[in-house]
Amino acid sequence: MHIAATVPTPVAVSIEDVPAELIAEEKRVLMESEDMADKPEEIREKIVSGRIDKFINERALLEQEFVKDPDLTVGDRVKAAVAKIGENIQVHRFVRFQLGAD
Repeated sequence: MHIAATVPTPVAVSIEDVPAELIAEEKRVLMESEDMADKPEEIREKIVSGRIDKFINERALLEQEFVKDPDLTVGDRVKAAVAKIGENIQVHRFVRFQLGAD
């Protein structure tokens, strides 16, 4: 339910799994954006670095705010389920189907 209901759509389970090509493309777009044109290089790097960190966290499933409780991340919710059930629950992958996709 979470994967179907969230925007932006997660592209990976964890931060480490977000594709490097996607990160590189987002960094390129951010560096070339109009609001960065008049800033010094070292300031641009810091701003873009912060925006990239946010971008990655928004695209990693376990880092996203849980759709039913925004005070928790999906990772926190999984840990809570592990504590309650006593089983080692891990998310290895997910699939999202979308009708009328581009």
